[in-house]
Amino acid sequence: EINIRSLDVDDISKITEIFGMITDKEGPDPDELEARIEYGHNFCLGAEQNGKFVGFIFGSSDKGFFGEHETIGSIGLLGVHPGYRKQNVGRVLGKELIEQFKALGIKKIRTRVDNDDISLLKYFMNLGLKPSNWKMLELTL
Repeated sequence: EINIRSLDVDDISKITEIFGMITDKEGPDPDELEARIEYGHNFCLGAEQNGKFVGFIFGSSDKGFFGEHETIGSIGLLGVHPGYRKQNVGRVLGKELIEQFKALGIKKIRTRVDNDDISLLKYFMNLGLKPSNWKMLELTL
């Protein structure tokens, strides 16, 4: 059984450990994680299976960006321990975060995904997210 709970600062080392297992990118800053957990507690969720911390998801909500008047939910950081993949941990985390957004009356959720990351695209599409009309633009300095 997968148990979903709010993250606390004691989870930060486990989050960075899992992040290091699943990507070669630089991990999230522990101070930033602490601030996000303390500020956005409802949208920072962890998964445990048989008492072991096996995954996490971070969301947020914003209102008024780019002239929009509704509050938008956003999914940011997500990770599942490689030994617990294909066991619905990510799906359960994502669905619980969506329920948290719904409970606050949020009607739209966004995230961003690298076009080449097919497995992450499939993950979000399986949660019900679809490609949007928005385009991301960036400038490298």
